[in-house]
Amino acid sequence: MQETSLHFYHSKVKLILQIIVFFPFMIGGYYMAYMGVIEQSFLVILLALFIGILFSCFWGAAILKLFRNQPYITLTNVYIQLDPQTKSEVTIYYDHIESIQVSETSFQKIIEIVLYDEGPVFDQSSLYNKIRLGPNRLFGFKMFTIAYNAIRKRDRPQLLTALDNIIAYKEDQALGDFIITDTSNKLLDSQQDFMGKYDPEPSIDLIIDNAYFKKAYGYSI
Repeated sequence: MQETSLHFYHSKVKLILQIIVFFPFMIGGYYMAYMGVIEQSFLVILLALFIGILFSCFWGAAILKLFRNQPYITLTNVYIQLDPQTKSEVTIYYDHIESIQVSETSFQKIIEIVLYDEGPVFDQSSLYNKIRLGPNRLFGFKMFTIAYNAIRKRDRPQLLTALDNIIAYKEDQALGDFIITDTSNKLLDSQQDFMGKYDPEPSIDLIIDNAYFKKAYGYSI
């Protein structure tokens, strides 16, 4: 039976690093809350609990991703799924995609999925996803994004080629004949070729302004 989908997984090295980095922030937040109780400082308790709970969520999510080993991205002949089989699952049909863009902030690459209308897809999302994805617009990102560096390094060329093929077939209006697993006939020469092709603001025109810092801090958050 011919495989009709491509699956891309989180980099385990990245997840382990996240678990190591998030842990002291999580413990530190709860320790600050404990100190706030001793000092009877309500503001410190609130701030510390926020930090502790926030990093607990990040730490727990990284643990789950590491041990569940579920795909981060699934591509089929008709749609892309982000975080399938989880509370974060989002399904985007290729017919709804206008284009893709690449952003680079804080030395991280973000692949943004540009939809003709984000509203209906967002409205159909779960409450959890609305809370999780809502801030993207605030920080200048599109609603639905792919963290390129989060994917296993050996799988990245295949993902870039598949995304490039999707856009090419859309431009030719030939998605009816599209086979997502057929990527061998059009391998991109390099990551730089893809980034150059889909980066709306090439590095030569880079301006370090409020919008840049907004995206940089937004990605960091």
